[in-house]
Amino acid sequence: MKKVSIQANAKINLFLNVLGRRDDQYHDIQTVLQNVSLCDQLLFEKHAHGIVIESSSGELPKKSGNTVYRAVKCLQRAFPRRIDGLKVYIDKRIPIGSGLGGGSTDAAAAFVAVDRLWQLGLSMEQMRAMAKEVGMDVAFFLPGGCAVARGRGEQITPVVHDALFFVVVVFPGFAISTRKAYAEYDTTVPGPAQVDAATVLAALRSGSIEELGGALFNTFEQVLASAYPGLGKIKAQLVELGCAGALLSGSGSAVYGLVREREVGEAIVKRLRSQHQFVQLAEPVGRGCEVCIES
Repeated sequence: MKKVSIQANAKINLFLNVLGRRDDQYHDIQTVLQNVSLCDQLLFEKHAHGIVIESSSGELPKKSGNTVYRAVKCLQRAFPRRIDGLKVYIDKRIPIGSGLGGGSTDAAAAFVAVDRLWQLGLSMEQMRAMAKEVGMDVAFFLPGGCAVARGRGEQITPVVHDALFFVVVVFPGFAISTRKAYAEYDTTVPGPAQVDAATVLAALRSGSIEELGGALFNTFEQVLASAYPGLGKIKAQLVELGCAGALLSGSGSAVYGLVREREVGEAIVKRLRSQHQFVQLAEPVGRGCEVCIES
């Protein structure tokens, strides 16, 4: 096998509560994650030597600043002299700095691809353990779907549900770094969560989009409200246009809204495309990374 093509799916946070700063300077969180069909497409190909990364986006780093690069280097350290050169092309469709998990899902795709290309035979547990070296939420995308994450985001509990809905994703055209968002949290005193993860999970299992929309919560909405007032305006706009609920995803800057029917979502997308840099309709999917082609 010389090539593997992988679809790396984005995620949204249906619930995100930052519980506080830890002694190691990281933060404890509780979050409910859901993969959606918005995705990057990555092609991995064995190469003569080195790690070569090309992308459709000029903003994407090519070396250690790239999560794919770091994931491959992690595997090379674990399997010295076994994994040689790799060329990767990333068709970047998930906006960078949007809170939709683009960097993390790409890194997860790298673990899956290298395992396939060199037939390493890694178990899911082994890949997840190594994934923590690249980023705490990378493990979620192996295998993805829906899950509750705790701790720094690395403690993953899968969630099974049959809720059917569509997601209107709006990216306002600017990125928010996760580091900056947490720095803002450390200097802010956000109010307590009005709901908990159990409320979101109950809504998912009941299939009620109205209940789910009413249960959405993200600590960062309070933290970032004054610095980025436009985010609140997008959220209000989505609800006004018919979404059952809307929320900032992760630490931003993307905001999404939930609708029951595709036609309603498509109409909202059409209304908003002239006002924002990126607006797209997506739907929940059961995988973080999906292998498309092997040859």
